[in-house]
Amino acid sequence: MNCVNHPATASEFNCRGCGRPFCIDCLQIIDRAPVCRTCSGAESGKIRWHLVTGVVVFLTIAGLIVLFRVLRYVFFARMIAPH
Repeated sequence: MNCVNHPATASEFNCRGCGRPFCIDCLQIIDRAPVCRTCSGAESGKIRWHLVTGVVVFLTIAGLIVLFRVLRYVFFARMIAPH
């Protein structure tokens, strides 16, 4: 049989999840068994990566806002304080 994704390439293994034939480039080894990208959840991993990136960006912006407010407070407190 040939690979589902690459018809010109002979399949090496069948996916443990769906049983379809794939070449070695199309499979991942999970728990010592060959699994295709669809069954391994690679597509849902992209969604998780975007979520993590969004959280990191949000926390970075929030941290910068807090930092600038603290610096502004310190700067103006020194200007107003009697010498």
